[in-house]
Amino acid sequence: MGLLDLFSSPIHKKIDRAKGVMLNEHHQAQVRQGAIHELMTYGTPAAIEALVERLGVSIRDTIQNEHEQGWVHDLLVDHFKERAVEPLKDFIARGAFVSRAILTLKELISEEELTEHLRATLRRYDPKDHRTVTARENLIDALGELAACPLRDLTPYTLDHSDDVRVKVMGILEERLKGPAPAEERAEVTRALSDVLLDPFSSGRITRAAAALIMTLALDLSPYAERLAGALPDGLRIERGQLRAR
Repeated sequence: MGLLDLFSSPIHKKIDRAKGVMLNEHHQAQVRQGAIHELMTYGTPAAIEALVERLGVSIRDTIQNEHEQGWVHDLLVDHFKERAVEPLKDFIARGAFVSRAILTLKELISEEELTEHLRATLRRYDPKDHRTVTARENLIDALGELAACPLRDLTPYTLDHSDDVRVKVMGILEERLKGPAPAEERAEVTRALSDVLLDPFSSGRITRAAAALIMTLALDLSPYAERLAGALPDGLRIERGQLRAR
């Protein structure tokens, strides 16, 4: 055993113990806060990674939870600074409840770098994977607020396993296409929403939402009119490429 191993092993055990205390809602608040301070004092990569995990765990006392997550956020941004970037990226890339970690990372890197990391992470999640719905929701929420995110990264999730994800994406598409938008973006959204109408697994709620959005955005369905003829919700028709009520 080398000299480094003699010192690193006890530290890792202490970090694991402090992390367990910090994440256990059954401990008193003062005890958990002591564990947070202990991890800050160690300041090793493993200690920083443990602190980042606190951002993805919620306890039932919502006021205390917000206080502790806020304290961890401030430690990562103001104390550890650039040393927290990679642990935050790693956590976001493999976590489920990542919204607070994303907000923290946003204060440490450029919007362009954040966008690219979130895009790359979202692409790893299949829209049909029922195990990663929460992660997709968090990532899509964040990307929807980043203007640099191409809509083509979001449109596959109009066919998501979760209706809630589908609705969330359609809301972002509506917001982005309200004003002037590039023709290729309108074409991409038209194709995606047409696929929703044709999807045999789309619920009535989703089919109606897609149809309403097509009408709100006045999308041209001409290229899909023939295929859509038998797939429209009751009371709707396509006239001169536009979806209209009968």
